[in-house]
Amino acid sequence: GVVVGMFLHIGFMRRRAHNHASRLDRESVTHAGGVVFKREGEGFRYLVLSSRQGTVEQWVLPKGHIEQGERYQDAAIREVAEEAGVIVRVRGYLGLLRFPSAVSETMPVTVGKCYFMEWLADAPELSGERRMCRWLPFSEAIRSLTFPESKHMLLLAHAKNSQ
Repeated sequence: GVVVGMFLHIGFMRRRAHNHASRLDRESVTHAGGVVFKREGEGFRYLVLSSRQGTVEQWVLPKGHIEQGERYQDAAIREVAEEAGVIVRVRGYLGLLRFPSAVSETMPVTVGKCYFMEWLADAPELSGERRMCRWLPFSEAIRSLTFPESKHMLLLAHAKNSQ
């Protein structure tokens, strides 16, 4: 009985470790981007972009795929430049952004690292995606963003700016 119990316990532990590893594989970080802000007088404006997907107008934060061997922060800076045509500086890390995957049924959730980023300059020549970009005050930006996860990241960034 003791031996059978040990084998059952070992099998359970292996299954649990495998399930945890599978969840991590399904949720590995594949994207990077951020909440971009610029100072305007005493306040701040935040960058929101039109989404490329579907016919429904959606407003999102700039983010995109991490290229092989690329550091998360470098990918975030590059993606912001490509999607919005702006040069930014990373001011901090905000957290993980989870959003529905548009391309994979086996990985239903896409995970990205989201950074707190300060606008430095416009560089429209870097943008190849031709998305609509809006610089909005916090109250308008939070209403404009389509997804709750993006709204949460904007709240975190705005809290950092309000400190």
